[in-house]
Amino acid sequence: MKKIRINKKRKKHKIAKENTKIKEKKIKKSKKMNTIGKKIFSITVSVTIIAMLILLSINVLIFRNLLNSIEKDVLSKGKNIKGSIS
Repeated sequence: MKKIRINKKRKKHKIAKENTKIKEKKIKKSKKMNTIGKKIFSITVSVTIIAMLILLSINVLIFRNLLNSIEKDVLSKGKNIKGSIS
């Protein structure tokens, strides 16, 4: 009877060791996935910020061109409203 109990304890101990090894592998995989996810997220955020800055600068340039063209049209008609536009 004692041998059976020892064997059962050993089996339980082996099973517990295997379970901890499996859990450690899962944790390592999840850490790798988390770091990959963080890298992908940081890349997408940086790309979107750069794109937004480019679009903002384009909009500012277009708005300046529009204001200059309106100002030229008004000056060609003879009305001086330069101070009110800029």
